Amino acid sequence: MKRNRGFTLIELLVVIAIIAILIALLLPAVQQAREAARRTQCRNHLKQMGLAIHNYHDTHSCFPPGSTGGSTTGEDYHIVPNWRAHIWPMLDQGTLYNQMNWTDSNRGFTSSSSHANAVLLRGKTIPVYTCPSSPLDPNGSPAVGWNSGHNSNRIQVPMYVGVAGSSIGTSAQFPAGTTVGFVNYYGIYTNNGMFKWNDVTRMRDATDGTSNTLLVAEQSGTVGTAKTDLRSGYYGGYTSCNFFGQIGSTEVLAPGGSYAWQTGLSSLRYQINATSASTGSDVPYAPNTVWNSTHTGGIHVLLSDGGARFISENIDMNTLRALAARNDGQPIGEF
Repeated sequence: MKRNRGFTLIELLVVIAIIAILIALLLPAVQQAREAARRTQCRNHLKQMGLAIHNYHDTHSCFPPGSTGGSTTGEDYHIVPNWRAHIWPMLDQGTLYNQMNWTDSNRGFTSSSSHANAVLLRGKTIPVYTCPSSPLDPNGSPAVGWNSGHNSNRIQVPMYVGVAGSSIGTSAQFPAGTTVGFVNYYGIYTNNGMFKWNDVTRMRDATDGTSNTLLVAEQSGTVGTAKTDLRSGYYGGYTSCNFFGQIGSTEVLAPGGSYAWQTGLSSLRYQINATSASTGSDVPYAPNTVWNSTHTGGIHVLLSDGGARFISENIDMNTLRALAARNDGQPIGEF
């Protein structure tokens, strides 16, 4: 009688080995495809922000103020939100915006767990402010310095930061010889970007061209081997600034600048994906927090014309500085 022959142990092991090899070969391709999809979604989030900011401009004849609040004479915590909250109505978050109390003078306006704003925002995530590739908790606290533990209310800290301009070295100048802000112990504050502290800009202010001027930069990665979260935030990501001149002030920046702090904006000082947290980037409420991501090789940015694109971490710093400034008159290289 003829016997049915089954797999031998060796044959079974060979089949298993072949399957394992195929999986090993296919897995990177699958992972790359997934990351490509996440990168596309991240870029689309910036495009949505760009549309919202342009709609704001159409409605108010200006871009939203970058970060607002404070006074020129003292530590006044009368709060108006930073730009991230100003455009909520244009991101289908009008109901949320109308429920907020923007006239409260409570420090940080979301610092108390019983505060109505904190209760309203607790645990709420606006998807457009998240990068799907990021390992960070959208509602987690950048746990460094004074900010450590100050987001127990779990208020979202967006993964995109407004561009407040740029400077050279340790000065508040760009180009060299042109003062664009001030320096204090937190870092360098500039007002030559499209988003300003306690002031607004308009499309016409981008004299370098809207397609050559940055508006928003990605900030969805970590810094250093400790993988430190240094997204711009304080009691969440929607609070504002202090010790800056009032909106419309003729001052460059406030005389109380030695004590100034802010959230929602970053003045370019360091290379994209910088690996160390230096002065100006070592706490989340500092002015020069790093632009970064977990995308391979760079970050996504939003230009003032509403276009979103990927910029390499190896971009020439002079080119990047010129892109971050709205009116420097410097030639822009390839980017």
